[in-house]
Amino acid sequence: MRRLLCLLLLLSGCSTINLGEPLGEVDAEAPATPIEPLWERDADAAFGPAAAYVTGAYVVVGTRKGEVVVLDREDGAVLGRGEFGQSVEGQLGVSPDGRVLYVPTAEVKGGVEAFDVSRGVRLWRWRGGAVQGGVARVGAMVVVGMLDGRVVGLDAETGTERWTTQASGQIQAPPVVVGGDVLIADDSGRVARLDPSTGAARWAVELAQPVYAAPAVADAGVYVSTARGAVVRLDA
Repeated sequence: MRRLLCLLLLLSGCSTINLGEPLGEVDAEAPATPIEPLWERDADAAFGPAAAYVTGAYVVVGTRKGEVVVLDREDGAVLGRGEFGQSVEGQLGVSPDGRVLYVPTAEVKGGVEAFDVSRGVRLWRWRGGAVQGGVARVGAMVVVGMLDGRVVGLDAETGTERWTTQASGQIQAPPVVVGGDVLIADDSGRVARLDPSTGAARWAVELAQPVYAAPAVADAGVYVSTARGAVVRLDA
């Protein structure tokens, strides 16, 4: 009966994500050895390239069927599903208090939806185009890297578009937060550090090699792996 109810809710466009609490902070620890499987759960759909969002209690994944699935980190039990209508392939964004999930969708009429996971309520929807790399919540803004090369800053509370700037190529790499700013890398090889409140570039570097993976940040370094086999270290 519970499975049937969940199915009916999903078919009607509703969501069963209503956790009654925030997701919590990121808590992904390196596995101890020997590495052994603890559980396996079928999400009933394929996944895109984005990593799961993992906290002390939850594992959150987006699927190419257009769902976001919340799993119990301890045993893999499905605690809720949200239907977002289009393929979810990019990086999910989360508010600092862990209550709001920002979901990017990757198809032509895609965009971003804000969903309160603690109450099971959609807060807003922005349909600006395909988002494949994903989103990042930075301060009061949600920064979105678009497949058509636009970088868009949305008001995190309302979803209102505050600014737009243009990258040099398609953005398929997830945005990365560093020091209150956001790093954007595109498939022309341009890596830029942007002010999230205005979209202005604090610096930009042309690597002339496609970048599809998110840059990594450690100490004062930005490490970028390119599609042609180079690893580049930039000063943040």
